Amino acid sequence: MKLNYKPTEVVMFTDGVGHLCIAEFVDQDETTIKLKNPGFAGLVPVDKENLRIDVTPWIFRGFIADSNAPTYWTVPKDEYSWVEGQIWDHRVVGTYNNQFEAKKDQPKTYDKEPETPAPVGKSSIAQASRVAEVLAKK
Repeated sequence: MKLNYKPTEVVMFTDGVGHLCIAEFVDQDETTIKLKNPGFAGLVPVDKENLRIDVTPWIFRGFIADSNAPTYWTVPKDEYSWVEGQIWDHRVVGTYNNQFEAKKDQPKTYDKEPETPAPVGKSSIAQASRVAEVLAKK
């Protein structure tokens, strides 16, 4: 399956659960598509008559050493429904771009390793064990 997208084009698609997703198209082959900075797109009520567009990244940006660095995802084409031939409203594209715009006050730390690893104490291990127990019960 060949999707008709151009590099850097903002594309929308849905996953198997029905989430509306938005990302920048990077590349594709016969079975996969590479996306930059994918996120879930949704509408959030502002008041009784108004909604605003919201984009939630697929991954929490705080997990990335340089929270300004883009993320790239390669996904199977056949597990998503792709929207083609649409020109998205400037508010949708603007909200997406603003979500992933580099934050000036965020230091870039990805290019160096910490001098000493963060210690893992008994309290951290105990807390991780409690989290694992809670998750196991679900």
